[in-house]
Amino acid sequence: MVAGRFLFVSILALSQSALSLAAGSGASGILSSINTISDEIVKLNSTLNGFADNAQITSSALKLQGGASDLLKDIKNGAEEADKVSSLEPADQEKIATAIVPLSEKVVSLINGFVSKKPVFQKALLGGSADGLVEKDLKDLKEATDSFGQAALKSFSGVPKDKATSVLKEIDEHFADAIETFST
Repeated sequence: MVAGRFLFVSILALSQSALSLAAGSGASGILSSINTISDEIVKLNSTLNGFADNAQITSSALKLQGGASDLLKDIKNGAEEADKVSSLEPADQEKIATAIVPLSEKVVSLINGFVSKKPVFQKALLGGSADGLVEKDLKDLKEATDSFGQAALKSFSGVPKDKATSVLKEIDEHFADAIETFST
């Protein structure tokens, strides 16, 4: 009887440890995705900053397209990672919500960079406009960002959820403005 109770308590403790590890790995997976996305944004922003109306305009536009595709893939991977997580400890929620703030600043900077380069995009395809391609990229990135945000938010509660929701709303507004800019 004592051995049976000991075995039951041991299994229960082991189960709790496994659940704790799973929650921790969920947070680390989401944080890792945030870091990967952040790094990709920095690379894309660097390429965008060098985008100018010069002899390399078309090749630079193609590099930007490739960078946008890489970023889209990373955001989708982040959404998949966040989708695996059903709940997070409050401390993990706060870590992720805190990491989202500098990421959102980079996202907004990137979006603003695209908008500021609209005159260059209008000549990017052998003298023709790439506005339609940029608009599509922005729509795809917005959709993926929304998916990532919603997947992460499902495991949040309280103040971290409010904080993250506010940040996502701000990002959505910037995407909407940029999409509008390139749709005209």
